Amino acid sequence: RRVMNIQPGVVYSRELLANASLDLRSTQLFSMVVLEIEPVGPEELKVTAHLENGRMRTLEAAVGTFTDNPWLVRAGWSHRNLFGRGVGIDVLGVVGTHRLGLGAGVNWLALLSPRAQTRAGLGILVEDEDAYRSRESRLELVQSFRPRRRDILNVGITASYTTVDRKNPEAEDVPESQGRLLEIWSDVKWDWTNEPLCPVSGGFFKVSATVAQPGFFSEIPYAALHLDGSMYRAPLSPAVFAGRL
Repeated sequence: RRVMNIQPGVVYSRELLANASLDLRSTQLFSMVVLEIEPVGPEELKVTAHLENGRMRTLEAAVGTFTDNPWLVRAGWSHRNLFGRGVGIDVLGVVGTHRLGLGAGVNWLALLSPRAQTRAGLGILVEDEDAYRSRESRLELVQSFRPRRRDILNVGITASYTTVDRKNPEAEDVPESQGRLLEIWSDVKWDWTNEPLCPVSGGFFKVSATVAQPGFFSEIPYAALHLDGSMYRAPLSPAVFAGRL
């Protein structure tokens, strides 16, 4: 009921029901959402939501090759509703030629507002190169809002601590950045895909900005700006091609 966000006394409109249906589907908790209305009095309607639970557990895996890691394997597992009321967990691991990482997080639906999602996570990443060995521990808090339809606003803060141990005194490709880092970041995503979960047409555009203020906790100050766009097409159904820049 909180995610639907249809308050008693609100004026009926088709757009109101369409937005409520989209919000319920966007939780990824339900495989089917049907909203039904019926008169129950003078100028009064009752809204009934017919829902079918979706798959709460998801397992994802990927393998790739990169210039700094000849082989790299990623695997993740998530349960969207492990603790009920839209509270779930996710676990992600990565193993590569020179990389080992593990992370986990807890997420809540509609904690601050009906169209919001909150996630708190922690992780550790170890890179073991010939010249050095680094270890990064990080703690992250992310708040997501959907101001309208499928557009998304994310605001996050990440605290991390990195140590770098030089293994070869003569090596030159050793990272100099280590110590504490506090990153404050935000991104905005404009989505015009035909389908929020499995798009086959349309696309999105995203702008991301990050800043680590010098002199306040951070020993590695920096600022960054990213632009990200993608288009989806399905000329050979059921295959979907995604181009990204």
